[in-house]
Amino acid sequence: MYSHIPTPKISVIIPMYNVEKYIEDCLNSIITQTFQDFEVILVDDCSTDRSVEIAERFIASNKTGNLYKIHLHKMPGNSGNAAMPRNMGLRLATGKYVTFVDGDDMIVQNAFEILFNIAEQFNADVVHTEKYFGYIGDIVQNNDQPTVSVNTLQSEPFVNAPTLETNDLAARVMRFCQRGYMWGAWGKIYRRTFLIENRLEFLDIYSEDMLFVALCVCLSKRFVRIPDITYVYRFNPNSQTNTHTLEKDMRKMVTPFVGIINSWENHFSKIEFFNEHPEYRFMLINFFLQIIIWFEGRVYEQLPPHMIEQAVHKYLALIDKQNDTKAMTHLFNSAAINYRYNLQLQQKIAQLESRLQKLKFMSKELLLELQK
Repeated sequence: MYSHIPTPKISVIIPMYNVEKYIEDCLNSIITQTFQDFEVILVDDCSTDRSVEIAERFIASNKTGNLYKIHLHKMPGNSGNAAMPRNMGLRLATGKYVTFVDGDDMIVQNAFEILFNIAEQFNADVVHTEKYFGYIGDIVQNNDQPTVSVNTLQSEPFVNAPTLETNDLAARVMRFCQRGYMWGAWGKIYRRTFLIENRLEFLDIYSEDMLFVALCVCLSKRFVRIPDITYVYRFNPNSQTNTHTLEKDMRKMVTPFVGIINSWENHFSKIEFFNEHPEYRFMLINFFLQIIIWFEGRVYEQLPPHMIEQAVHKYLALIDKQNDTKAMTHLFNSAAINYRYNLQLQQKIAQLESRLQKLKFMSKELLLELQK
């Protein structure tokens, strides 16, 4: 499509929806990179604010001198999440590597240099960062200073140097289910031929990032973890991720189960390892269900039980009509596992309380001895 422009080393895909306050900062963080061999594919998801106007003005103002290859595309209709805009970006990308940046976020100045060099050094399919900067505030906001902190969505241990992950898929699945990888699509770089060969795109389902990253973890032969922080996540209270209503939360809590479970089942069934070791397939799907409950469980704090029961009954009836035994099996097993896990926690709490009482008694006895 852009045959007159040399093939870039990196394609940067930015889904954009109602980010008029943030998109200029996002683009500035990209065009000022120390590594300049890239193209930007900006995909607007039918924004209703001034996002497109600001982006077009930004592109026009940067067409003199050093020509930044920024291409703006528009979705035919609002898709409701980042999946379809990212997929459009993937189809338009021409770079050797692909990376994703959300329109309300930023990257550090040497992000591309770090990610590209590591990818080349290790001949990586995926380079994965383990931490990110959390950013609250505007670049210029009177005299107020923005709040920046180091954050992660994964558990320890972290790597201290670029590390090629084991090809033992069982170990990778175990790590994933122990929150050993950040599951956002951002903060990573992907070899584009790896995505093409494995037909990896984002599904239009809830938490599309997690399935995409899980498949990358399972399918990549050379998956590299690095300690460098390259991504700046800006907390946008109006983003689709951070916007909640009771109706939206209930829909996200219940309706995704059937479609998501089937999507995960369909994808994992194509990987021979999961056919030979179904326990790991179940482990991943059960973990995903736990994450849904973890994120969206707030609905149980806001709605009376009888309303939740009515909603759940409605959607379970739908599952029954579809005779969707896989979804029902996973839902039942997840509930049973949760019950067993809660029992184990209660037993541990009881044991700790018993030990605490013994320690209190022993400390009193010791104090009496010392007072004699």
